[in-house]
Amino acid sequence: MISLGLSQINFQTGPKVLNSYYLPYTTGALWAYARQHERIRENISDDVWLFRRDLIEPSAQQLAKCDVVIYSLYVWNSKYTYALAKRVKEINPNIISLIGGPEVAHTDPAYFIKHPYIDTICIGEGEICVEELLLMIIDGKELPQKHVVPRMKKLETPSPYLDGVFDKLMEQHPDIEWVPTLETDRGCPYRCTFCDWGSATNSKIIKFGLDRVFADIEWFGKRGLPFINLTNANYGVFKERDNLIADKMVESKKLYSVPTGLSVSYAKNSNADVFGLITKFQEAGIGSGFTLSLQTTTPNVLEAIKRTNMGINDIRDITELGIKNQVSILTEIIVGLPEETLDTMKNVFYDVLDAGLHSGLDVFLLNMLENAPMQQDIEKYKLKTFIAHDMFYETNDFSSLIPEEDVPIIKSTSTMSEDDIIEAFITAWYITGLHTQGISDIISRALVKQGKTTYKEFYEGLLLEFKSDPTFTKLEDRIRAGIRKWHDTGYFSLKSKDYKYDSWQIIISLMSTLQNEDLLEYAIAAVSNYVQRAYPDTPEQILADYRNITIKRIKQFKNTRFNSESINTFTNLWDYVQDQKIDLDMAPLTYIVSDRTNMFPKTMREHVDNLLFRRRRGYLSNIIDKVL
Repeated sequence: MISLGLSQINFQTGPKVLNSYYLPYTTGALWAYARQHERIRENISDDVWLFRRDLIEPSAQQLAKCDVVIYSLYVWNSKYTYALAKRVKEINPNIISLIGGPEVAHTDPAYFIKHPYIDTICIGEGEICVEELLLMIIDGKELPQKHVVPRMKKLETPSPYLDGVFDKLMEQHPDIEWVPTLETDRGCPYRCTFCDWGSATNSKIIKFGLDRVFADIEWFGKRGLPFINLTNANYGVFKERDNLIADKMVESKKLYSVPTGLSVSYAKNSNADVFGLITKFQEAGIGSGFTLSLQTTTPNVLEAIKRTNMGINDIRDITELGIKNQVSILTEIIVGLPEETLDTMKNVFYDVLDAGLHSGLDVFLLNMLENAPMQQDIEKYKLKTFIAHDMFYETNDFSSLIPEEDVPIIKSTSTMSEDDIIEAFITAWYITGLHTQGISDIISRALVKQGKTTYKEFYEGLLLEFKSDPTFTKLEDRIRAGIRKWHDTGYFSLKSKDYKYDSWQIIISLMSTLQNEDLLEYAIAAVSNYVQRAYPDTPEQILADYRNITIKRIKQFKNTRFNSESINTFTNLWDYVQDQKIDLDMAPLTYIVSDRTNMFPKTMREHVDNLLFRRRRGYLSNIIDKVL
């Protein structure tokens, strides 16, 4: 009997104390499909399943006992997986190592020189590829270095849940709060050049039958699994079908009290249908946030990256729907896209505010993904990159770390110099910290609403004021120096008292930085003084309301205390505070959210602070409308 090991390494999905992990859906789906074949069932046994970050040595020792190992590679596990596969091959040189997934650089001619411990790359539909390779192994045939298979025309693969693939694994780990992955369709209809999803699937979507999807949801409900990870690239694009799936989840919530939370990527050209889905989940008590993957508003940039489906008029429509449905929208922006300039980049930030998107802003540097179509545009747009070295944590308890290479990150383009890229980030730091994090949004929105200014005029003037203040320029210089160091060495760190920011968190909110420096009230005074000078006819009552509301809120967040021992896993802290009218100054406050967007376990105080800094923004919108 051939012994098979399956490795799909994931982070925990919440704070360490919750002991929550994703079920390894990808490897489960591969094995569920392969073992349908009689010869595979009779000759191969699945003996080892790895799903979490344990120390590499004991994990490698487990896998090394197998004859064949299948590794599932994603951006969050690539460094760990390659380190693991290398060590496994050192222990057992005769082992057969198969690897697949979106992060496998199958077009790199030097791939096997860089990773000699890998025997075969799986390219294309994973289920078919693995089945064919396992049959070759049974027959003693020589394996190709690259095994390419076409896409399926129909998704008729078995569900690993219904097939019982995970039953033994779940029995072995009764203490784990499992998070299932729900795959209802496969593929992306868009071909954004910075992404490798649409190009990998030829912009086609194939669907699982609704009977299978409904049966999976029922399986989750019967087992009381509270959180579902929905993998659709664009949930909501199929109006009737996606509404039926939502209805099934709502039905499960009524029958089994789960799911209580849902991770989902909604359709990129989001419309009323998407917000209808979000509202349906909210009314049923199923948490589901909304992120607008905007990236840019500059017309020629949108054309260059093949993303013309998302224009400024679409943004305004989405904003109106968000307000109407009381949905807070987090907006994503990418710095360094082809054809973008420093001036157009700054205008993107102001376009976002003009469109009414005040809830949150996430700004990222362009990552040059290995298999993305943009790789073909490197010479055309003179895309220069640097290799960022993240601190790769070996274990879930983060007791050991290994510095390794990450993906190439944009450093300059034909239209943005290195200085321009850095300046764009500094601007983003100010805008996110001052406006979306609640230092200046109340007063700026009031002035714009009264027709006294525009967001561009307001913030360009305010930033000049801040840049002339030695206190703020000192903070700015530290971040600027950190970015240059990151460019030059691959390592980025900024220390502010007991805080350390790494490259994955390079856009630090100004508010968080000022909080660490005890400068929040100083910043509020600076904003107030600027408004008095730049807009002298501003009524004193408006300024007083601004100062009072902002200072009161900031003091609440600074003085919050939490009991580190009492946990309610799925309590949304901010909603709880609002619903129960709880004073944030109370001690102890015994609730904490399962913050599944933050992969890194921190102290409970840090988790809650992170949550409050993000979630309070929707709350503030209501205050602004009422007070001003």
